[in-house]
Amino acid sequence: MDEAGQWRRGAVSIRGSLLQPPPAREVPALMSQWLAWLDADGQQDDLITRATLAHHGFLAVHPFRDGNGRTGRLVLNLLLMRGGTPPALLLQEWRLGYLAALAQADRGRFGPLLNLVGRAVESGLDLYLEACDATPDESWMSLSTLAATSPYSAEYLALLIRKGRLEGSKRGGRWHSTSAALARYHDDITNGRIPRGRPPGRTTRDAPSEG
Repeated sequence: MDEAGQWRRGAVSIRGSLLQPPPAREVPALMSQWLAWLDADGQQDDLITRATLAHHGFLAVHPFRDGNGRTGRLVLNLLLMRGGTPPALLLQEWRLGYLAALAQADRGRFGPLLNLVGRAVESGLDLYLEACDATPDESWMSLSTLAATSPYSAEYLALLIRKGRLEGSKRGGRWHSTSAALARYHDDITNGRIPRGRPPGRTTRDAPSEG
């Protein structure tokens, strides 16, 4: 594009929005004001509020001929990540809610947009924590394999998983767990964090004493 990296020189419209961006001649001054707000008054807001208001303010000016939405979301996430949070994952299925929240912000009601960005940051944090806590694929074993080296049957291990006492994951429709998870279960039993006993109706082989 011949205008890449330059303020727009003509009028633009925002698809799906009733907001009309300001005339091109006002863009340089408005962007200077936007930057000044980020460096001064915007610093008084909490991180989510500051990043969200900056995102909306950028989109309201629509300073470029094209790519304003993508650039605005990059600005949002740059501010969030500089502040120490994960990026806001504005997923495709959130599109209608996102556009509706932007329309509310255009009318001075920022609550819906703030809530949406907050939930998006929370979703990003959940994914990050799940990735940090993920078990390597090679560590998962079928319950029959795990049972061969433990005093428990595969059926009893499956019961423990369903009761939430043993970490498990379904792969190919069958439960899997790990040696580390079974060791943690033993430790929980030893230290009384999980009650002793066995499920009713089980044989000794199916449910050995959890002592």
